[in-house]
Amino acid sequence: MSRVDVRLASLAVGAQLFFTELDFSAVGLAGAGPDVVKWAVLGPLTLLPALALPMLSSRLSRDLLRSPQGWMSAWLAWSLVTVLWSVDPQQTALQGLAIVGLWVSGFWFVTTYGFAPLGRVVLLSGSAFLALGLVRDLGSSNYSLDGSERFFGISFAATNLARFGLLVLVVAVAVWRDPRSRRLATLAGSLAVVVILGTHTRTVILVILLIAAYLLGRRLGWRIGLLAGATVAIAAVVVISVAGESSVVSRGEGAADIESINGRSTIWEIAVDLARDEPLLGFGTATGESLWVEAANDGEISWFASNSHNLVLELMLTHGLIGTVLFLGGIVAYWRRSGWSRDPMLNAVMIAILATGVTEAVVNRPSTAILLLGGVLAASMTPGPRSARVSDDRLVARP
Repeated sequence: MSRVDVRLASLAVGAQLFFTELDFSAVGLAGAGPDVVKWAVLGPLTLLPALALPMLSSRLSRDLLRSPQGWMSAWLAWSLVTVLWSVDPQQTALQGLAIVGLWVSGFWFVTTYGFAPLGRVVLLSGSAFLALGLVRDLGSSNYSLDGSERFFGISFAATNLARFGLLVLVVAVAVWRDPRSRRLATLAGSLAVVVILGTHTRTVILVILLIAAYLLGRRLGWRIGLLAGATVAIAAVVVISVAGESSVVSRGEGAADIESINGRSTIWEIAVDLARDEPLLGFGTATGESLWVEAANDGEISWFASNSHNLVLELMLTHGLIGTVLFLGGIVAYWRRSGWSRDPMLNAVMIAILATGVTEAVVNRPSTAILLLGGVLAASMTPGPRSARVSDDRLVARP
């Protein structure tokens, strides 16, 4: 493929990244949340690369079945199969197509060109997304610079924006070693830091500390890493102790109020109760928000959350035990394949996604995390030193 083709591919992937993170209501285009019109367009659009790319790469079909990708390919297939029993088939079909398309796009892009070009795509689109959001936040009369309000940008929520900013920051650090990406990485990383501070999301701060502890351990030895990890654990305890409690939910026959730190444990309890109704198969890909709405309308809960706020619980709720095992099996296979000797920044990207999954659903809608997961797994499969250097940017496709 020529450089023009690469630029066009970058533009297409960048557009997908931008619009899958966008809350249309934030820019006055549609109602909040995953509306049908948005995903009716984005679902097929993001699937097109998955249909067209095999014609451009004779290796793609075979690579998709190799470990660790084989597990994830099975999970992607399962994501689409759940439409057969989904409580919201339309939502499952449209967003399921988008999930598959984003994953395969990222996977193909990295196996063809390496991780650095994909990183630049993420940084370019991410910079535009974060910059527009900052303009909106700082220009709003409702926002105070004294920290009384949180940045929301043009994302779905402050926590979503913080997680997106974290991914941009980690990718910026990953590709900064490439001189051709340094200026873009510096700009994108700086924007991400401002956004993270503006959202003041505690989970993201702790994940940054966790990644720092991991990188210190890689560079200075396991003892330093262990000490840094213990420091992060202490910081987590301190953060939790000052997070406060929120008694916002009453549920169950007794309608007893339930208090939980920052509301998370209450959300998890409700998610567990909902998942028990379909433990094996789940309710269908991307149906988490619909389930919470239905439970609230039925009077089962008096407080609404848009998702389970946990990666595993969201998988159990939407994909069931089968889908959860496939996804986690793929993650385990990745760590077995990548090992301790691989480029630490690829692992840092994975840590950023999975660690935020402790308090966020991550896979409840097609997002940047889906594309980056596919890209990281692809980089772990590429043999030889080419995959071990994040800064490698040769634009020649593998034979």
